[in-house]
Amino acid sequence: MQHRRLTELPAVDAARDMHDCRVLLEGILDVAVESFAYPYGDAGTETMSACEAAGYRNACRAGGLGSWLEPFNLPRQSMGNRASLVGLRLKRDDRYESFVRTLPGDLLRRSIRRARWLGTAS
Repeated sequence: MQHRRLTELPAVDAARDMHDCRVLLEGILDVAVESFAYPYGDAGTETMSACEAAGYRNACRAGGLGSWLEPFNLPRQSMGNRASLVGLRLKRDDRYESFVRTLPGDLLRRSIRRARWLGTAS
């Protein structure tokens, strides 16, 4: 509800926060809310258990952290308005993180960011 780091809260408070958020959204949207995105992508074992106790069916982390085999620890790739089609496809195929850890991938990402900073790329 307040976008707090849930890993820093007692599990009961984290569960209450997630539950209240779900109930509020369901009241506004008039549909079931079954998925949750952890604030800042932060989640530990207790937070994931609290999320399940709050009535969600799944939840996602951020920055590619997590596992597709764990419903309360799903990975999520961030996409901004300035993301390229290549970046989108790499993230969709779960290859982005491994690519940018290579020297060519790191150099490419740095050159794109530098061009944007200089205003020469959209």
